[in-house]
Amino acid sequence: MWEWLINNVILWSAWIVTACLVILGLIGTVVPFLPGHLFIFAAAFVPYFSLDDRGGVEWWGLVLLGVGLITAQVLEYLSGAMGSR
Repeated sequence: MWEWLINNVILWSAWIVTACLVILGLIGTVVPFLPGHLFIFAAAFVPYFSLDDRGGVEWWGLVLLGVGLITAQVLEYLSGAMGSR
């Protein structure tokens, strides 16, 4: 009985944290001081490393999100540099 309860608490807490990170990421696309793409990237890591079935996230999905994250960071830096000219 306790094993079932503990597994469900871990499952639900992982998905609640993931949902909160996605919501923060979406808010971060509008609010300038919140790094939205970083929150969305972190939201992919939570189910991948905390759930037994990897939460439906594959390794190549994390790689693609990482490439998108790096691209977004570079574009954000370059747009700030171009705007300051």
